[in-house]
Amino acid sequence: LYQIIKYQKQAEYALANMTEDSICFYEEVIVNDLLRHINEGEKNEYCCMSIRRIAQYDKEHHTNYFLTLEAWLKNNGRLKETSETLHMHRNSISYRLQKIQDEFHLNLNNQKMYLSWLVSCMILHDSYRTEDAGE
Repeated sequence: LYQIIKYQKQAEYALANMTEDSICFYEEVIVNDLLRHINEGEKNEYCCMSIRRIAQYDKEHHTNYFLTLEAWLKNNGRLKETSETLHMHRNSISYRLQKIQDEFHLNLNNQKMYLSWLVSCMILHDSYRTEDAGE
């Protein structure tokens, strides 16, 4: 209680971002909160060029590589969970991931890039959805 003032904003942010199916701790949304503090005009500077290219490719070719990669990253590279998230067969997910690797020259086994790709997806997620809804 001595530090309630210090953590009040964090608690309010966590409460505001709770989902129906889970209790939300600030640690679960800390990266989202961090990204929220970056000026909208500057957020793209923190995105990997390869992830931006994938989102742009989807827009131009009406594919869903960005959403597939994003789901795969959020599911820690697990095909079963990714297929359940996207309601697709795991072979379709595997096919798309292989296309992403081939088309965009990404090595999805490169663990050093995992966090950068995930943060890039988080940054681009809202604009990707907005552009997708506008079509």
